[in-house]
Amino acid sequence: LVPRPQHTQITRSRRWLDYAIAVMLLLLTLLPTTYFGAALARFTSSSLIEIFKAGLPYALSIISILGLRDLGRYLVARFYRIETTLPYFIPLPFPPGTYGCLVQIQSPIPDRKAIFDLGFVASALGLVVSIPLLIWGLTQSVTVPLDLKATLFSFHAFNPRFSLLIAILSKLALGSRFVADRAIDLHSVAIAAYISLLIITINLMPLRRLDGGYIVHAMFGQKSSAIISQLSKVILVIVGLIRFRTSGVGNTDLLFLAIVISLIPAIDEPALNDVSELNNWRDALGVLMIGILVLTLIPVPAILIQFLGI
Repeated sequence: LVPRPQHTQITRSRRWLDYAIAVMLLLLTLLPTTYFGAALARFTSSSLIEIFKAGLPYALSIISILGLRDLGRYLVARFYRIETTLPYFIPLPFPPGTYGCLVQIQSPIPDRKAIFDLGFVASALGLVVSIPLLIWGLTQSVTVPLDLKATLFSFHAFNPRFSLLIAILSKLALGSRFVADRAIDLHSVAIAAYISLLIITINLMPLRRLDGGYIVHAMFGQKSSAIISQLSKVILVIVGLIRFRTSGVGNTDLLFLAIVISLIPAIDEPALNDVSELNNWRDALGVLMIGILVLTLIPVPAILIQFLGI
């Protein structure tokens, strides 16, 4: 047992410096995301203004989804008086142009309720924005002949059958246009929403410092969550092996992702009060998030493929 630390007073000059850094990183992130957005839209004009216009839908979509997700985490931390940095965007010089925001927690978390809210609110906000944008982007997309060699990142010959959730959303948005021998040439907004959904799904894995790790830790406690984390790594590797064996062309994309994720430590730090349990409605919301993770990771069963005609 340790005393709960007092909220550190930040000087006005330091606060303005933090805001300036956050805005600068946001503007820096806008540049690569806009460029890659134009490239994903296969826009070839030499005019900077035209390139900016072509790439802006992708850039604004992915920045909005991932920014809102981490803004939610920051606001929850402020509510519980947890010391944290501002949400700082991370620009990347390669696709997708950003990983999202970094919100670094700098003080102990008071209890398991706060741990749960840190993980749940961030993921929920990301899902609430990314799924409708994905559906809209899919309605603007066109179908193309199916390429069995397509990977998770083949955006112009996208095969959503690796994920039950994404396949159902694709059928809902495209209807009779999405059938057994067709793939999808994704609209730039759909690409941004899909990448964001993939990032949110990875963060829902029950591993240390990820949203799913926070949720599982809050629901089951530190020791049980460590066991669940280790089991989830094994399950993810098995799913990757199944995709590798059943794809027919040896797709290793999901297997590689599973191996990388398995390197993340399983054990998280305890809260100051790591004994008090959650209430029932938080437990129910946690189960919902775990269900979304499972629906996103598992492939479409053969019987459902026949029923949906995909």
